Amino acid sequence: MKEEETFLNSSGYVYKKIVPQKLNAWKKGNDIFIHLFMKVRIQGNSIRFRLKQPEVERFGREGSITESMSFTETEDGLSFTLEVTQDDAFSVQYDTGKMILWIPQKTATQWTRGAAVGFEEKIKTSAGKTISLLVEKDFKCLDGKEEEEEGSYPNPLKAC
Repeated sequence: MKEEETFLNSSGYVYKKIVPQKLNAWKKGNDIFIHLFMKVRIQGNSIRFRLKQPEVERFGREGSITESMSFTETEDGLSFTLEVTQDDAFSVQYDTGKMILWIPQKTATQWTRGAAVGFEEKIKTSAGKTISLLVEKDFKCLDGKEEEEEGSYPNPLKAC
């Protein structure tokens, strides 16, 4: 079940969102941040993930992050997970609507703790297909609405 909540951001802008009852929430200064959704883009055999700053921090801390969607209240739907592995190689696993992309610990640590914007890899599946993976930090749009940009990295192209 979803409910409607009203939010006030630091600029005094009031907006409403339909949000799930289970929320990830945190506070920074006077602002309260509510679960920020990892962006997933699929094109052919390519998949791109864009993570906001709190999501990158969580991935670095917990070693896993998942985004999912459901079509009905009674089914599992689709889920996409980035998961850290102790293996040296990237790998992918798919089973009934669940895709797990295994990221080597070294790559995950360097990315979450460093300045690199992202990483990419071509991953062979057990069926001999190739999946192109791109994982990036999500930067604020230069012309985006502030409430949609909460948790994004500052855009280095923004003139201050």
